[in-house]
Amino acid sequence: MKYLTILLTTICIIFSYGQSTWAVDLPHVFTNGEPASAMQVNENFNALKTAFESQEPIAFTGSYYPPFSSSGALSDRNVTVLRHYDEFYSVNHYYLWITFFNSEGFIIYSNGTPTLHNYIMMIASVDVESNGTLTYISTYIEGSTEEYGSNNIVEEAIYEYDDTTLVKKVQDDTLKVEYKCFNPGMQSVLQHCYWIYTRSADDSFVSISDNTRINSLLDEPITINGITFTDVRVESRLQQDRFFLLGKNVGRIVYKNSSGRTYKIIYYRINGTTEGGLSGTPFESGGALEGLFFTP
Repeated sequence: MKYLTILLTTICIIFSYGQSTWAVDLPHVFTNGEPASAMQVNENFNALKTAFESQEPIAFTGSYYPPFSSSGALSDRNVTVLRHYDEFYSVNHYYLWITFFNSEGFIIYSNGTPTLHNYIMMIASVDVESNGTLTYISTYIEGSTEEYGSNNIVEEAIYEYDDTTLVKKVQDDTLKVEYKCFNPGMQSVLQHCYWIYTRSADDSFVSISDNTRINSLLDEPITINGITFTDVRVESRLQQDRFFLLGKNVGRIVYKNSSGRTYKIIYYRINGTTEGGLSGTPFESGGALEGLFFTP
């Protein structure tokens, strides 16, 4: 008869799953040098298996995305502003996330055709040299008929701006994206998503991409540029090599992209509540970009 020599220091094994911690009581405890039968070892593993299978996925409560403001007016849009400073090139890289209900008739041009959508999400990228010179401006825009969900079909467009005249450059084509996530939705612990891209003009297939996300909760408050967040979700996107900290009802407060840039929040306005400041940025009152995406 063969024996196993196993050292377990406690009969209680602790697991962290989602937002909860739970214990498993094992039927057998072994000490160093004591023989253990295969039956006893199997019974311990079966106890673990039963405990795992009895656990339900833990959903995060509330939203870790910014809500859509009730108005699309520049002074009402919900906005978060993050910044990364590149010391080598002396450039400030800004990352903006803007959401609003399309009450003002904001239009996305789909292959030259104006298209109205109820919910608008804009992600803007702006680069500014330390002397204040604008070097790059672009926006990614999504328009949808519904708020955030696991099965959105959106129109998206990407625009670049002339950094001197601030005039949009012509967008050659617009894509329609079917976006789906599984297990079980936007706030699951482990999430698999995919995007199917088709052309808005004729629904012809362009490409497909997928992404696996791991979500958890930060176990303590965090202060970023003087703004304190007490409820923060951590999200890693594996295939895209991206990392986010998301504040509850605020959205992205830290964003690390695949090139290694780490953007940190400096300002947000959510449904009229503001934190942080825009002093020294091109978005402040009287700044070069005041009113292009929002007004403070």
